[in-house]
Amino acid sequence: MQDVQLEERAANRGGYVQSLVRALGLLDQLADHEEGLTLTQMARRVALPRSTTHRLLTTMESMRYVAFDSGNGRWGVGTRALALANALEAARIGSIARPVLQSLQASAGATASIATPEDGRVRYAGQARLAGDRCSAAKVGDRLPMHTTATGKAILASWPTPKLAAYLRQTPLEARTACSLTRADALARELELVRRRGFAVDDQETKPGVRCLAAIVLDRDGEARAAVGITCPIGEAPDSRLPFLGASVRTSARRLAEAFGQPAAA
Repeated sequence: MQDVQLEERAANRGGYVQSLVRALGLLDQLADHEEGLTLTQMARRVALPRSTTHRLLTTMESMRYVAFDSGNGRWGVGTRALALANALEAARIGSIARPVLQSLQASAGATASIATPEDGRVRYAGQARLAGDRCSAAKVGDRLPMHTTATGKAILASWPTPKLAAYLRQTPLEARTACSLTRADALARELELVRRRGFAVDDQETKPGVRCLAAIVLDRDGEARAAVGITCPIGEAPDSRLPFLGASVRTSARRLAEAFGQPAAA
């Protein structure tokens, strides 16, 4: 109890909101223990009474920042906290990628973007927009379906067979345009083409009149870290220009892999 009183006096002197300091302390503990912690373990680690700890945890649970597993009696990080962590990581990736995106935007004459996988979708983490661009279907922070976007298809094509099969079983392939692929077998054939040529194409599948190309950036374990791509009006990305644009996004993917300190994508 003396530790708690000292904490209170220190918090008051610093102008802190004590309950917020305590709640963040609990989140810190959970972030360091993927297997979760019991109420007793949590209370002991933050030097608070069990009743206070439980009150804080249940409040955060109602906001989905923590979650309780009744099967093992342990508390863990909740979906809201995980989403915040994903957003912060995406912002970091977008910042690192900015010089490469600016270079790609200039060389391809198109808006360049980087997107990361998140819960079966892609989150757009960074962008270098072409002046006057009105065709982009996404802006930074947007989350779009993987099966209709070039960035998403580039990521899907890198997944091992069991992971991809689970995605195809569990994910409704809803149409965004008349060109969207809505059958699992058609998407699987498209992903095989992505693997063969080394880049993905969104052929008016997200927005009519717009083509996008993207290539995968892998981490050191061969997992999808992100995908980098470009967006153009279809008239500026005819079939004859796809090899050049595809080579441009692949070169940018290699540069990004190096910027992230990882092996370049194949």
